[in-house]
Amino acid sequence: MKHLISFFVLFFSLQSFANLTELSSIEDLIALTTPNTWKVGDQTTYVVSAGMLGKGTMTKVVASETAEGFWVKEEMHVSSHNEVIEKLYSKKDGSLLKIIRNGQEGNPEDSKVEVTRSEKTKITVPAGTFDVLHIEGKNKKTSKLEIWISENVAIDGYAKLYMKSSFYSITSELQSIKTAP
Repeated sequence: MKHLISFFVLFFSLQSFANLTELSSIEDLIALTTPNTWKVGDQTTYVVSAGMLGKGTMTKVVASETAEGFWVKEEMHVSSHNEVIEKLYSKKDGSLLKIIRNGQEGNPEDSKVEVTRSEKTKITVPAGTFDVLHIEGKNKKTSKLEIWISENVAIDGYAKLYMKSSFYSITSELQSIKTAP
């Protein structure tokens, strides 16, 4: 279960949108909101449904700014499982420079994503209605990945995310946005 949750949180760390036809990593899925627009104190909260693991929340906050980038702290609470991930993103290009999961440093993970479809549309989630870019794709770990990206969502740009593998499905919807003054 810990591996499943860690994989789940990896997908919620999406940053830096590249080219729709060839994305080099899961971190490259979102760049509509780039680190140069982030401010310490920006926060997004998501409602999470993780199938048999239950329901919960995830909160992301821009915790601090350094010379090389921004530290984003992600706290996920699903049923009785809690996880904290701290990530350092480059100010220059939004790339993931460092990751610390539950106090242990790891290497930034890289997962090729095959984008199968994308379209501009609208989506309504608990935080409101957003104009989005809806992207569908898959990779080695998921049989289906859908993400709805909006330039009006702080930190990582996504209003909704859906993932499915042979073992589980996970949905995350934006509940609230707080931007620092």
